[in-house]
Amino acid sequence: MSQKLTESKAIWYKEKLEVFPVQKIPLNSLIYNKYNGRIKSAVLSYESIRGDLNPRDENDKKIIENYLFDSAENRNEKTLQSLKDYGQQEIGIVTKDLIVIDGNRRASLLNKLHREGSSIDYFKAIILPSELSDDELEIIKLETNYQMGVDNKVEYKPIEKYIRCKELIKKHNITIEEVAKLMAEKPNRIILWMNILSLMEEYLIYLDSPNVYTRLDKKEGHFVDLNNYLKQSNNSEELKEVYFDFIRLGLPVQRARIIGNSKENQSLISNSELWNTFYREHKSIKESIVEKKFHDVKNENPELSNEQVFGNIDNFFKEKLSANLVKNLVQGEIAIKELKIKSNIKIELQKIFQYICKINTSDIFDSNRDDIKSLLNSISNESKIKESQL
Repeated sequence: MSQKLTESKAIWYKEKLEVFPVQKIPLNSLIYNKYNGRIKSAVLSYESIRGDLNPRDENDKKIIENYLFDSAENRNEKTLQSLKDYGQQEIGIVTKDLIVIDGNRRASLLNKLHREGSSIDYFKAIILPSELSDDELEIIKLETNYQMGVDNKVEYKPIEKYIRCKELIKKHNITIEEVAKLMAEKPNRIILWMNILSLMEEYLIYLDSPNVYTRLDKKEGHFVDLNNYLKQSNNSEELKEVYFDFIRLGLPVQRARIIGNSKENQSLISNSELWNTFYREHKSIKESIVEKKFHDVKNENPELSNEQVFGNIDNFFKEKLSANLVKNLVQGEIAIKELKIKSNIKIELQKIFQYICKINTSDIFDSNRDDIKSLLNSISNESKIKESQL
């Protein structure tokens, strides 16, 4: 049974500001929201392979708690200490059927403390008048605004914002303008995120692991860059393939830019001759192995978690191909560097020519005239020699 307190909390709900009383809700009555924006990528990845997680099942509840803990591991100790010293200060939000909409991480930490002997066995929250299943869209909009549309929340993994945009736009038919408002962003940013997510999902399909969003951790920068490069490339499919492979290898973002950044002809893709040589060798190296399949590895090693299985597959890919793929890239980097040197020769000669043209001979001191004549003659002679060598 929940217990009403004298506190209250005002929230923007269903297009208007409403005030709700704060209540003490027994911790053992709460149900984690498995699709909470903080952990949705992990849950979707799990469910894509193992089936639905049931937050009412004790074993599944532990899995969800682990995901919640991992989502802000560097902040948990500080939050735990604060809960011990001062109790729960931030008020949560739950639905009528006691699904936690705002405060899943805090609730999980309170549960952890209670299991370790804390006397606090309740969660302070307001209770919405609707169940999640009754008013899913309004509750998701509320959650989005609270979790991703304010500045004082713990930073979420980058992938979570992309998934939430897709959910609102594709599943609930929310306009881009409204999504932007909920997430405190501009509409153009939401459009950009949707384009980048499409590329990310294409990468997951390329790896034969659709919806396993955990494989995108710490890779956002690569996809932001690649999304820009594809707009300028005539070899988009080849570029995606190569870029996807180097993302998988863990090539740093800065180094990967030599592959696709067409700015000022500083990349492989911007030179058709270099690209064709590089791409042919890249394909040849990849064809030297047969990739491992998820289900084969899982059947051979049933004790491994999904993440460990994918780690096993990726490690095999890296072990067999990394050295040769990177060696091929190094050859491309050397070729680009040589092109830059040759290009710089032209630029430097243009500077010299422009400087000579600007010389005003009337400003030259008589004492320097013979020396300057001699230098100009030497420049002229050396120029003829270099010209004859071309």
